Amino acid sequence: MFRSTFVTLDAVREHLREMNLVFEEASLLNRVELYEYLLNLACKYETERSDNFAKTVHLLHPRSYLVDRLVVNEKYF
Repeated sequence: MFRSTFVTLDAVREHLREMNLVFEEASLLNRVELYEYLLNLACKYETERSDNFAKTVHLLHPRSYLVDRLVVNEKYF
């Protein structure tokens, strides 16, 4: 038995599409370029609260995300 959820199949497909784009782009980069790419995403997420791969990674760590959300208390979290 599975619990019901508010996540739709379309939302899952969109998320997977976005993740695939990141992995495709990242696979073309060397180590230094990849590091720079990921740092830029993290910086953009931190400064602009952009909804990108860095936010997805942040969401994978629920305690950290919750603490940051409570401390910053911004609508973008």
